[in-house]
Amino acid sequence: MLVKTIRPELFHLKTRVSINVKKILTLINDIIEKSSPDNFPVILFSSESNYKDIVNRIYNYSPKDENDLYEWLRKISTSEQVGMQIAQIQKWNEELHEEISLLTDKIKKKVSLDDCYLSSSIIAGNYGYTPYGVHKDNDEFVAAIHYNLGPGEKHMALWKPDLFYQLTGSWKPYDRPIDIIDHADIYTYKQDEGFILPYDDYHIGFADEFSISIVSIVYEKKTTQTNSR
Repeated sequence: MLVKTIRPELFHLKTRVSINVKKILTLINDIIEKSSPDNFPVILFSSESNYKDIVNRIYNYSPKDENDLYEWLRKISTSEQVGMQIAQIQKWNEELHEEISLLTDKIKKKVSLDDCYLSSSIIAGNYGYTPYGVHKDNDEFVAAIHYNLGPGEKHMALWKPDLFYQLTGSWKPYDRPIDIIDHADIYTYKQDEGFILPYDDYHIGFADEFSISIVSIVYEKKTTQTNSR
């Protein structure tokens, strides 16, 4: 593993990242135009039972003329809690990926980026817990730098591996975070604040208020896997 010195860290950026909601809505529209309901590559968070219905509504309510990401998400879901993750932004919009990659300035003193490559994601919504369960990322993952565009707060709950195993009896993802949340270290980052997530902790993100996070994910160059959660 490249880095064992990166620890969880909250930070405040002195300069705002120049990514606005309209750019994200345009990105979603570009993805819609380049895909179909049968292979829609965006991950949606909703308590609706029929995922296909949500995807079909996406194609009926194009975000092209929208200005509010939350209002658009509410149009495509009947659930009070709704969210989405767009992974591997570099596949869809290299310019936006480069803007997101500016976040790596926060860890350049801790890891040589010559030994790494970057992937980027956007996570938006008021989705409660992310649907992946409490999990640990793959071994090639070095760190993820989360930046909260707001307006609501974001939270990241972390467990050390030994504690996670003690609580769950397994190293596998755990889908009942509420059962072990009292044992977590919880980091809250508000609008214009960020969080560095290291590779070696079990974790889950949650957001009860609507917010948008942009994420710059750092991997060892040898890996071929570029998803992060």
